[in-house]
Amino acid sequence: MPIELELNNYKDTVPFRLVNKLGVPLYIEKSFKVAPGELTDRRYLVGIYKKYINEDIMISMCREMNMPEDFLEIFVKSQAQAGGFGIGYQEKDSERIYKVYLDFFDKVMLQARIMPNPNRPAKMNVGFKWNPEKPNSKIISTYHCYPMITVSDIKNRLKNLYSGIENKNSLEAIYKILDLASTKVEGDDLFIYLEASEKGTLRKSFDINLIQANLPTQEATSLLTQLFEHFSISQSQYEDVFQQIESKTLGHLSGGIDMAGTEFLTVYVKMS
Repeated sequence: MPIELELNNYKDTVPFRLVNKLGVPLYIEKSFKVAPGELTDRRYLVGIYKKYINEDIMISMCREMNMPEDFLEIFVKSQAQAGGFGIGYQEKDSERIYKVYLDFFDKVMLQARIMPNPNRPAKMNVGFKWNPEKPNSKIISTYHCYPMITVSDIKNRLKNLYSGIENKNSLEAIYKILDLASTKVEGDDLFIYLEASEKGTLRKSFDINLIQANLPTQEATSLLTQLFEHFSISQSQYEDVFQQIESKTLGHLSGGIDMAGTEFLTVYVKMS
């Protein structure tokens, strides 16, 4: 489905306008991020396969989004090895954050197939995030993938990641969503599991790609409700979210500790 239909409310954002002009196949996700007492829903992520876009066009888009020069230098040096790109947007309290990702999935999986230890973590994504109006408000996120990891091992890693969080209600709900998604696939190592970090911050988080499960959000409503209530999100707020995503499927689930040391969770919904 065209991006202008799926992200109609974001036509005024620079990343949207740039991506919309490309005229190539896109993968689109909308997301909802929650932290204690906070819901951020002005967020989206667009994935682009490298085979559909010239590297010079991608660099030009980064410049038009006012990517910091030091970030752009790293991006230019690294993009040759990437198999795809991601462009993201977040708006909270009138503050905008632009995001550009390099995706090394193909490289990671190729190495996993020939390595004696296929589960060894490898860098799969690099995320460049910045406020276009505040040059010093920027961060680079690094995501390491654990290839061919089983659901049981994912749970063990999540248990370790949440060891410093006293209230485990969110972790239990995440386990149940993972179990539910597992009933939709054949095989025990089909979900892509990542852990993220940011130099100089307290961030310690995970990301689970659930796209293979094609799990309708309606089937996970009770578990998502449990997560929203854990973060003290009002019923009117999360019911509004459910109305927006009721006909969609889950894409990614991420969470853990953010850069400031606060627990968070983000639900990504597949739009196309």
